[in-house]
Amino acid sequence: GPNIASYPTEFPSSFLSSGQHHFILQSKWVVDMFSNFIDEDKLYICPVGVDHDAWFPADSSACITTDCFIYFKNRPRQDLDNVRRILKDLKLSYKIIDYGSYHEDDLLKACRSCRFAILLTNTETQGNTTLQILSANVPTYVFNAYTWRYERNNAITCPATSVAMFEVGVTGDVSPDSSIDIDHFKQFLSKVDTYEPRKWIEENLTIKHGAYYLLRAINRFQEQQAQK
Repeated sequence: GPNIASYPTEFPSSFLSSGQHHFILQSKWVVDMFSNFIDEDKLYICPVGVDHDAWFPADSSACITTDCFIYFKNRPRQDLDNVRRILKDLKLSYKIIDYGSYHEDDLLKACRSCRFAILLTNTETQGNTTLQILSANVPTYVFNAYTWRYERNNAITCPATSVAMFEVGVTGDVSPDSSIDIDHFKQFLSKVDTYEPRKWIEENLTIKHGAYYLLRAINRFQEQQAQK
């Protein structure tokens, strides 16, 4: 992740109001959210690329031993219970990767032993774990979170997502709303072998692409400074 601050509310108000700072951000929805607090010309989209040489798929389908795994992060436990109930009703085997209590090797093993992944997270500025899953060529279904809300003073609500870097129909599919919808999920299951998530990563978000986005942001900043 960004490792500094994900949201403008995590910065001191004086830092935001000075007008001297420019911000490198991870995705379009984050830029839109920051623009409630900061002039948009000071905001730059610069996603981090994934190491697709480290996150690669299993050698063969013979490695697949489980239907899916659930990546669970910052959602109500009831949501997890509802998803588990759906999987039980559909007689699908699963593992749970619980944010904060797993090692990176656990995720890589899950990627290489499961047919698909279910993403059950809150909003993500970029979602590096999701990119690692996609790089391992694991089709992913997202029970999406669609709103980010700032509660202090005058509450601000803005559109958001659990998957800022994702292409429906190529990397997997996304729930049509915030509910746990079994019918839409079944549509994903019927097409699970047609998705090409690793190809999408290779074409859009490798480490090389990440370097390009950073250079693009730097060039834009320099152009702005030269015009002053």
